[in-house]
Amino acid sequence: MPAGGWTVEQVLDEYDHLSLEDVRACLGYARDVLASERVYPAPAAG
Repeated sequence: MPAGGWTVEQVLDEYDHLSLEDVRACLGYARDVLASERVYPAPAAG
């Protein structure tokens, strides 16, 4: 399920110019980008 609580079917209904392959490609891209992100903790304030 994509972020925001929408199902793939809801996305396709709302944006009828998109195909299932378009949505899958976007979700795959987002997965790859998030998998490569690094989080660096900020130093403690004090």
